Amino acid sequence: MTMKELNQISKKFTQVANRLLQTKYEGYHRENQGMDNLNEFIKFIENQPIIDDFLKKSLPNKKIDFSQRDLQKLSNTHLIKLPEESEEDKINFIYQFLKTGLEKHHNKPSTNNYIHLASHISSGILPKRIDNLHENVIKQFIDYINNHLENLKAK
Repeated sequence: MTMKELNQISKKFTQVANRLLQTKYEGYHRENQGMDNLNEFIKFIENQPIIDDFLKKSLPNKKIDFSQRDLQKLSNTHLIKLPEESEEDKINFIYQFLKTGLEKHHNKPSTNNYIHLASHISSGILPKRIDNLHENVIKQFIDYINNHLENLKAK
């Protein structure tokens, strides 16, 4: 891969990631926008071999059973906690959480799917739930991938 191609992928990744992080709570009528942005983000990652292969090689080959944490029935009294064993375990958990949430909530008739996903991470007022999802979960995942892309550029 040339440096120009790597820069293009990195730039596009930043654009897609920023679009997701800029998703705000604007009432129930626009919440599918969050799931659409998450869908675009996950598809971008999976369709970029330089990112997808990195994640497959660097993350533990440990499938997380979210059926124990049914993402459709989880209440605010049982919020999901990120693992603290290692950075790779945390990133693996986040990636699987986002993919599972997308699978369970994207293109469903409800208009509050992104809020529902964010509600597994924090409680409180709805806009704050989305902010917490971005700041405490998604941003860590983005930073992990950005670090990889920056390391490749430095080589």
